[in-house]
This record gives sequence, C-alpha cells and structure tokens, in this order.
Amino acid sequence: NNRSMSKIIKQINKKFFNFNKSGLKLFDVSLRDGLQSKKQIYTLNEKKDLLHKIIDEYHPKSIELGSIVSKNILPQMNNSIDLYKYAINLEHDIDYYLLVPNKKKLKIALDNDIKNMSFISSFSNSFQKKNINKSLQETINEIREIDNILQENNLINNKLYLSCFNDCPIEKEISEDEILFNIIQYSNLKSFNEICLSDTTGNLKVDDFVKIFYQIRKLININNLSLHLHVKKNNENNIIEIIKEGFKLDLNKLDISCIDEGGCSVTMNKSELNSNLNYNL
Repeated sequence: NNRSMSKIIKQINKKFFNFNKSGLKLFDVSLRDGLQSKKQIYTLNEKKDLLHKIIDEYHPKSIELGSIVSKNILPQMNNSIDLYKYAINLEHDIDYYLLVPNKKKLKIALDNDIKNMSFISSFSNSFQKKNINKSLQETINEIREIDNILQENNLINNKLYLSCFNDCPIEKEISEDEILFNIIQYSNLKSFNEICLSDTTGNLKVDDFVKIFYQIRKLININNLSLHLHVKKNNENNIIEIIKEGFKLDLNKLDISCIDEGGCSVTMNKSELNSNLNYNL
C-alpha cells in the first residue's frame, strides 16, 4: 500500500544512498513496456486509472506514458499523446515521458510540446535491423541528429535505452569490448541525462554486470546511468543481487512496472518474453 512503499524506499535510501541528495529514483514503465505486449487494448480512461494507481501507490520519480508509434504496429500506444496531455495537468512532482522511435516521430512530439522523451538503440546490429530496420551505425547517426534537434529546442531531459545489455535474442552474448565501444558513441550526447542499460533477454548475470558496469561508470557519469531489468522465472535471486551490487556502485535509477509482462514483442517470440522488474519483487 501507499505507506509501505514509501517505507521501503526510505529503508533503501538509508542503507545505500545519501538520503537528502541521491535517493532511489524509480522510472515506471508500466504504461509503455508493461502494456505493449498485452493483447487487451486499453482505453484512454483505463490508462488514466492505471496512471493514478501508479502515482498513488508507488511514488515513482518518472513515468513513461506510452510511445509515438503507428497504431498499425502497436495499437496499444494509439492514445499515448492524449494520456501525456492529461498527465501534465495533474498536480504531482513527476516527470512524464513518451518514447519516440525515430527522427520522423520526433517532429510529432515537438508539435505536441512533449518535454521529456525516451529513445532507443542497442548493443546489437542484428537486433536493430529486426526491431527498426536500421543498422546500429545508422541508428547511432540518427541519435546524434536527434540530439542536435533536442538541443536546438532546449530539451535536455531525455532518456536513451540501450537494449541487449550483455545478451541479444539474435546474436546471443555481446562482448564487454563491444558494449564499451558502443557506450563511447553516446558519451558526448548533450540532451540526454539518462542512459539506460536494458537487459533485453533477462540473462544478465550478477558477475558480468559488476565487471562491465564498473568500466561503464568510468565513461558515463554515474548520475546519468540507469538499469532496465527483465525477470525470468526462478531467477529472482540473481536479479536481487544485481540490484544490490548496483546500489553499491551508486546506481540509484531503476526502471520498474506494476504489470507482470514486458519485453520487445517485435524482436522476440512471446515464449521468450520476460516480465519487467516489478514492485512486488
């Protein structure tokens, strides 16, 4: 309930973080990653109800409300802009985001005065081609163009997901050298204050995480790093250890959901999809 979640966050802050400066920051992805693989299409009013539940019960710092994507690809996201316009008029100290898949959709976001946006790339060339029909280098070039446009519009609070952290559903294991090389490509972006490492397959192991993350935090300011985890059944202990080790390395930003679903349904079979990190865990 409301008080128990606040208590949990305070306990985590007291144990791992400077409570007054850098406490745990939760980025709720229920309304985007949580809903995108569901068959049931949520109405705008149903999404509003879910939004209020998230705000009242879980107290996230930020909420991703959906994605600006064609309704033919993801009909679930069709009313995302309407939900954003509703949310920004609520009296809460929360940052609201919409995922923008490419430069073309960025124009729609700017025309609708979207202030916080999330974008997506990966560590895998095969994943990019299957997911958005672009190579990894084409994606990197477009992200740089997007960065310039965001700077021109004085929009500097944006998020970049990097999927396939350590493992890809197509290429399988991604080497540490490949990960670090790609991280460097994004290290000079000026309009992104969050780089989110996304464990797309749910196969990230705690030892690999610690080894790679220790190197990444030398390249990217720790305050700009976050983690997006997927939880395989019977793998909860590994996820908990990853989170705890992240806390020890001053990683205080986590994506989280109140829906026990998630994952990239475009690139993965339904049987391969794993739930997002959940408040219950």
